[in-house]
Amino acid sequence: MKGILSGCVLEAKRLDDGSALLKLAGITPNDHKGVTWILQVKFLARLTPATLPTVGEIVRVPCIATHVVFDVRGQKASRVDILGRRIEPMRGQVEQRGKVSFLLNAQNSFQFEGHLVRAPLSKSVGVTEVRVSVMDRRGKAHYFNCEAWRAVGQQLAHRTAGAELSFTCLLRRDRVGNANEETRVFDIMEVQRVEAASLRSTAQAAD
Repeated sequence: MKGILSGCVLEAKRLDDGSALLKLAGITPNDHKGVTWILQVKFLARLTPATLPTVGEIVRVPCIATHVVFDVRGQKASRVDILGRRIEPMRGQVEQRGKVSFLLNAQNSFQFEGHLVRAPLSKSVGVTEVRVSVMDRRGKAHYFNCEAWRAVGQQLAHRTAGAELSFTCLLRRDRVGNANEETRVFDIMEVQRVEAASLRSTAQAAD
């Protein structure tokens, strides 16, 4: 699933296997209050740039989102991993919140085509939830939990299981729990736009 992230660099480090990790922070507008996010991007060894940006720099990263399943205490869990393709320096306005610098009007956009695994679930708080399956070029299915609010949610609520759709989303990483509970992290694709899928294959949309 192709995407673009732009943000302020919070961390940049190389790993022993030649890969690299980049942590970015940004504030992305939506049709409500905006989404404040901190996300990590991994660069495989063959795509790791010779020079990494320094903390505080502003960069734009074309990337791919993938669905990863792993075990936690014997139970299955999943997350969205972001694989970077390259790093492009850019300029932008930064807002300081505590010790963290966030890029204002940051890009956080992922586009893909897939089908609804089950019928949409509409909740009383005005949100519609769906699970979307996207096939990559190797035939592997990636599953993304998506939610849509307000008018987009109403539009999505009328779809049926199996519907093939084109999505534009931003990635949120929600945390649930308090001081007396173990914090759980959920990756959510917040749907910004949805429409009928084009004639190209969903496999092409995933890579």
